[in-house]
Amino acid sequence: MDTTTKAVNPLFSIWTQPRATIQSIVERNYEYHVLVLTVLYGIVSTLEKAVTKNLGERFDLPLIVMVCLFVGPIGALISLFLGSILIRWVGSWIGGKASLAHIRAAIAWSGLPVVCTIVVFVIELILFGKELFMEEIPSISDSIPLLVTFVILSLVQVGAALWSFVLLIVTLAQVQSFTALKAFANLAIAAALVILSILIVVLVIGRFLH
Repeated sequence: MDTTTKAVNPLFSIWTQPRATIQSIVERNYEYHVLVLTVLYGIVSTLEKAVTKNLGERFDLPLIVMVCLFVGPIGALISLFLGSILIRWVGSWIGGKASLAHIRAAIAWSGLPVVCTIVVFVIELILFGKELFMEEIPSISDSIPLLVTFVILSLVQVGAALWSFVLLIVTLAQVQSFTALKAFANLAIAAALVILSILIVVLVIGRFLH
């Protein structure tokens, strides 16, 4: 029996049956929830950046949240479309078979674990408010239960990010007709090209400025 037809609800099956799930999605409707997942992923990833950059030291909480709600989705959508082009181009060097639409579906659906951590951010915002976006969180030092809660929530976020990366490799491998190792190489080469391009641009700009 073909296992690719078994996925019933991709919101649940993607976690444990990523190959069958993404295959079912691209066969039935490759656009299914792609934009919604990407928008939500953009919000979450921008919130994560706001936390790591301690934006609460410089900006008020409402402004930080508004920026994440509006800028995050735009950045994520741009990254999705440009990233899929790059991944497909690089993948074609090593025998990749996927269309741009199928690669976009793989990218968007692999981000579901991270998207789910929006619940974590809501809890953190309720518990810590603006302190979440600051270098130090005074309420943690004053409360052991809050400290334990913060650590647990942080571990959930880390775990979700790692699982999303695993899902990206597996779903990309499926749509590209790759092994997992080959899919990882596809991503690694694409990332290396992005880094190299940024370095070249920085060096060129630096040379002109001097």
